[in-house]
Amino acid sequence: MLMGKELYNYAVDMLAEKNMIHDEELIHGNEVCEEVFFESVEVDSSSDEYEPEEKKRDIKHIHLDYKIKAVNMAKKHPTWSIKTLHSRGCGRLKKNQMGRRYHKRRK
Repeated sequence: MLMGKELYNYAVDMLAEKNMIHDEELIHGNEVCEEVFFESVEVDSSSDEYEPEEKKRDIKHIHLDYKIKAVNMAKKHPTWSIKTLHSRGCGRLKKNQMGRRYHKRRK
């Protein structure tokens, strides 16, 4: 009972803060409104034929942060396969040995 009364009081307080619009201020469906709230836009036929360029990744350059992450992950989980490393965020590794090469270069 107490909870219902609190909900009722909360709803009444919330409604008291809002401005209510009376029916006569609204526009009827058959009524014509003189104010223009939108503008018409011409459809260009060439937009139907638009195809965006394919995005290509720069595979040749791999950031040092990525290499460090791959080395650390491979060292932390030596039993993981290359497929598991790919699914865990090292998708640019081609072979498991690449992680070892990154590690040697880092030293």
